[in-house]
Amino acid sequence: MEIPYTLIIDLARPLKSNTILISEGDARSRRLYIVLMNNGKKLDMKDVQTVTIKGVKADDTILFGDCTIVTDAEGQPTNTVTYVLPSALADLPGRTTYTLTLNSETAELITTPEFYTQTNRQLYDEDDYLSESDLSGFRDYMNRSLAAATAAEHAKAQAQTSETAAGVSASHAQASETAAKQYEELIEEQIRNHIKGPVGPQGEKGETGPAGADGKTPAFSINSAGHLIATFE
Repeated sequence: MEIPYTLIIDLARPLKSNTILISEGDARSRRLYIVLMNNGKKLDMKDVQTVTIKGVKADDTILFGDCTIVTDAEGQPTNTVTYVLPSALADLPGRTTYTLTLNSETAELITTPEFYTQTNRQLYDEDDYLSESDLSGFRDYMNRSLAAATAAEHAKAQAQTSETAAGVSASHAQASETAAKQYEELIEEQIRNHIKGPVGPQGEKGETGPAGADGKTPAFSINSAGHLIATFE
């Protein structure tokens, strides 16, 4: 039961993105296939005698191991080496930094650029359930459970806030619709009660009535008091 990983390491073009994610406690289940290149070309491995791997863990512990050089159908070495990560490299959460050292028959040494594994902490520790007298494991388990519950409550509160905001928006929309309807009814009432219809056509002219009698000519005189008197005959 192994999971293969292929890394390409160019001795002339270092990359910082060669990182493998593993879980705390994994044991001999991650096999690395490391392809060695030299400026974009296959690295000539004919003179390479051994390839060793060195890892520096998050607590500065240093581990060594030997890689296996993969050979072709004719038994000639290829530019690929393989290595199974031991459990000692996955017993501590954090990043482990690796390098390979190539040793030739003439004592020449070449060290590759760095590559990494990131060990993630397990969700729970088996010791939490195996020891009944050790309270530290129980406290650690309860702290993790509390953190998970707090995260769940936070997510629930955010969901309720979003739901409340949606309800307020719906209420505002209903109020706006009601106000618009009332305004429309008011306009219709004003039209019925206050706005006159268009002016109708002018009526026909009536017939001319009979001529009136001739008026009488007044006669003027002055009375004894000196007032002007008009008399119609």
